[in-house]
Amino acid sequence: MNDITTDDIRYIAGLSKLELTDEEIEKFQAELAKIVSYVERLGDAELGDLETTAQVSGLVNQMREDAVADPKASDNSLQRATREQLLENTVDATDAGYIKVNKVL
Repeated sequence: MNDITTDDIRYIAGLSKLELTDEEIEKFQAELAKIVSYVERLGDAELGDLETTAQVSGLVNQMREDAVADPKASDNSLQRATREQLLENTVDATDAGYIKVNKVL
């Protein structure tokens, strides 16, 4: 696969919408050939019986159990405000439990 041609570079440049000079094409041809040969060398590495690794940090998803909670629990962590409390603290005008707004025509 080490046979990178100038046509290959022109094709890649076209896909990338790049306009390259002849000097740039030759430069990139040499650089891409080096990259491809290095990647080919990686394929020759002796791995033996190594396991495939998807990540190396050792972190694991830590999910909590879903549980139904009592909103009136004494620990206050799940207490919910009533509709009236929310309306009382967030808006200036209410009428029969609804928020009053200006007319929009």
